[in-house]
Amino acid sequence: MSAPEFNFLRNSFVFSNPLLAGTDDYLAVSKHLLAEEKAIVLAALRRIEQDAAGYSFAGSPLSPHPEITGNAQPGFSRPRWLFQRYKCNQFVGDVLYEAGLKMPTFTMPDGSLHYMNAERLPRQESYFKTLTNPFQIRPGDLIVSNNLAVNGENGAHVEIVVSIEEPGRYVTAGALKQGATLRSYPANLHQLPYDRTRRGWITGDNRSVHLLRPKRKLQGP
Repeated sequence: MSAPEFNFLRNSFVFSNPLLAGTDDYLAVSKHLLAEEKAIVLAALRRIEQDAAGYSFAGSPLSPHPEITGNAQPGFSRPRWLFQRYKCNQFVGDVLYEAGLKMPTFTMPDGSLHYMNAERLPRQESYFKTLTNPFQIRPGDLIVSNNLAVNGENGAHVEIVVSIEEPGRYVTAGALKQGATLRSYPANLHQLPYDRTRRGWITGDNRSVHLLRPKRKLQGP
């Protein structure tokens, strides 16, 4: 495990476990991360380290999923249809696949798959547990921000929580226009009203924010 990977695992619990701050004992940290959480965080870091530009709007990534449309050689092919597209859902789907979890998909006429767009993810209850308390968030959870004024593929965005800086502020991994990256994500959900119908928090700029925990394994139904 590289030093950056270790540091992110350690820092993920600086807030929730203050006694771990500054420790250099990997075993003391890893026991506080569930296996799936650790797998998701490390997969996200690897995707960024190995293929950040592939997840840019202009690029096309090296997806590990063999059933993605045009992915003739997983890990080597760059599917043509993914060039000139936003890829937040592709990044999250590839990370979950690498971590042994399922991302909901659409089936194309030829039987190949596309990952479901971010706008639809909050309704996929068989794939994700919806969190209703922002203080329950853990590394490996997803944050979906949905523009309520825009419908369709580009109306929402999804990222993966890799570290908790403080209540309401996280470090996330995601695919932005420039590529896959880490960034500080100031959600401050504990200060926003929660809409039980939408199952998300409503922001002042007419967005709903949803917290989702992946739960469906690749080996499952």
